[in-house]
Amino acid sequence: MKKPARSTRQFPWFSWVAGIVGAKGRKGEPDDNAFVVVRRLFRENFRQHVPTYLFALLCMALAAASTAGTAWMMRDIINDIFVSRNSSVILGFALAIVAISAIRGASTYFYTVALARIGNSVTAGLQQQMIRKLLSMRVEFFSNKHTSQFVTRISQNAQAAQTVVVTLSTTLGRDLMTVIALVAVMIAQDPLLSLIAFSVSPPALL
Repeated sequence: MKKPARSTRQFPWFSWVAGIVGAKGRKGEPDDNAFVVVRRLFRENFRQHVPTYLFALLCMALAAASTAGTAWMMRDIINDIFVSRNSSVILGFALAIVAISAIRGASTYFYTVALARIGNSVTAGLQQQMIRKLLSMRVEFFSNKHTSQFVTRISQNAQAAQTVVVTLSTTLGRDLMTVIALVAVMIAQDPLLSLIAFSVSPPALL
């Protein structure tokens, strides 16, 4: 039995955003499909924010590299300090961990600020489009609707679109690069054990 296409009608703000950004379905009507709306949001707002996106991706790469660096150091920390009981390396490892943590914290702060600026710009643009759309409507459209509905849609619904943009950017950027970096650390430190883990884990999860 074929599953119906996933719709976002349980999220009313998607229908409004779909109508505002002009996401059209096959019949030319506003399409509230999540993928269509998100694709339109990124397509209309990506070019004007390319430098900010690149800066955010650079900071995400630094955050992912610092996370992988911490994982890389764990083997040496355990072997040198706890196994070999070499106390002379404690200070070096401590300074390295402080430096890596500082890099990760700074990069996380900067890409969060960069994505917040993009999100605020997207929110402002959607709110302006909503206002223009409302100003073009006929009087009958407003006769059976309360003012609070428009206030809620203009404020909260546009901010929900901002949340989508920021969340997807973070997931596709930081999280994906972190996974790739950690997998690279696994393979570099123990290729055989990594091969076994990759071979056994998928069937075990199924």
